[in-house]
Amino acid sequence: MNTILKNPMQTTAILLLASLAGVLFFLAARDFDRRSKIEKAEADLKVLEQAVETYYTTYKFYPECLEILAEPHAVTKAPPILQEKSVLIDPWGREYQYESLMRHGREPLIYSMGPDPNDSNMRITNWDKK
Repeated sequence: MNTILKNPMQTTAILLLASLAGVLFFLAARDFDRRSKIEKAEADLKVLEQAVETYYTTYKFYPECLEILAEPHAVTKAPPILQEKSVLIDPWGREYQYESLMRHGREPLIYSMGPDPNDSNMRITNWDKK
C-alpha cells in the first residue's frame, strides 16, 4: 500500500494544502480579472475622451451623446470618429455614461459605473487621473 495512505495525518495535510492552493488560485484569478477590467475601462475612457475632443475640434461643440461618435455625421456625412461601437460598452457590459461640458463647467465627464453600479465610489471616470 502507498505510504501516504498509511498515515492519515499526512493525507489530511496534503488535501488541506491542495484545497488552500485552489482557493488562493481562485482569489488571485478573480482579482486579476477585476484589475484587467478596470485597466480596460481606463483605456476605453482615454479613447472616448480623445474622440469627444476630436468631435469638438471638428464641429466646435461637444456631442450630445457618445453614440454620435460611432455614426456618420448627420449633415456632412463625414465618417464616424469611432470605428468600433464596442468601445461604447464597458467591460461589465454597460454603456459608458457621458455628461457634457455645460453641466460641470469643464471638459465632459465620461465614466463607467464600474464593477458595482450601486456603489458610486467604484465609478471609473476620465477625471480620475487629472
